[in-house]
Amino acid sequence: MFPVFSQATLLPHPLGVDFDSCLKGGVRAVELWLTKVEEHLKSHSAGELAKQYADAGITLTAASYQGGLLGGVPEARKSHLDHFKRRLDLCQALNIKLMGLLPELVPAGARGSHERPSASDLALAVEQLGEAADWADAYGVKLALSFRLESPIPNNLQTAIILVEAANRPNLGVGLDCFPFFNGPSKTEDLAWLPADKLFITRVCDIAGTPRELSRESETVLPGDGDWPLSGLIGQLQEKGYTGPVSVELVNPRLWQVKPSQLAELAWSAVLRLLGQREGI
Repeated sequence: MFPVFSQATLLPHPLGVDFDSCLKGGVRAVELWLTKVEEHLKSHSAGELAKQYADAGITLTAASYQGGLLGGVPEARKSHLDHFKRRLDLCQALNIKLMGLLPELVPAGARGSHERPSASDLALAVEQLGEAADWADAYGVKLALSFRLESPIPNNLQTAIILVEAANRPNLGVGLDCFPFFNGPSKTEDLAWLPADKLFITRVCDIAGTPRELSRESETVLPGDGDWPLSGLIGQLQEKGYTGPVSVELVNPRLWQVKPSQLAELAWSAVLRLLGQREGI
């Protein structure tokens, strides 16, 4: 396993500040935030961006997230699919081999009102995942499907595995994110169903002193500063033979008040400690 820093951790800051902060914080690998990159490229070229990171010795490990490809209104999905194709061009230009997929979300106020997913919904999701994976494969990009608590499909690890295996594409795998894993219907036993070669990325954070019913991603803290058994999870993944990226991803507005370079250094140090490492890759 190797450590990665997610740009979501510095979400409010422009990419230039993000880059400088990672450089000062000792970060050696980054998961790019796609909307932040797209904004940066309005005034810079992809070639300039790739060279900037390469010259600094920072690896561009992944890009996240692409949404809107599962379910939804056909017209809206077509717009998302067109956006997805442009982002595949971007990944190719930046030599990024992995993109994170986010399933359709249900707004918090509507969680109790949407209908339960049906077998036909699952079949449609499999078909749509296969289509997305085929497009990505043409660009040499792998896709990592995340699950989210606010999503009709998938909202847990087991269903994410089922969808990925049913779609049956070599470049399609799972993104294991700690917040929905520890805070939702997923079970530790579900890890037994996850082949190591189908886990494409793991994202870590923590929660301190908050019941699951009240936990929000906006309250996530540095790995090791909370209550979740992260070391145990990493140990299980290691036993399975997982050797991929472990990305530290925090979306806490209170942490965004910290000096960006300091937050980058703290987050990088936290993921290194979690992986039992003393320095970056």
